[in-house]
Amino acid sequence: MQGEINVTKRVWQHIYAVMRLFPDGMSVSDFTQCYSQMFHKSLDYKSCGCRRLLWLLLSLPDVEVVRLSDGSPGIKLIRLPNKH
Repeated sequence: MQGEINVTKRVWQHIYAVMRLFPDGMSVSDFTQCYSQMFHKSLDYKSCGCRRLLWLLLSLPDVEVVRLSDGSPGIKLIRLPNKH
């Protein structure tokens, strides 16, 4: 994929830290808002870079798409990644 983003180990740790706060799943906007607040990095979920990040998230075996309690789609961490 052209323009693929390089995700560092530190960014993965940030992603998992945010997702652990919502064990029952979270919306994309909640994810980006929490990520921005916790790590003082702006993530505009409508931006091209963040869309790529979300596709990358969804390609992980640790993350699945779920239906949230209000019926809207969300993302959920189903297990922690293996430590290498």
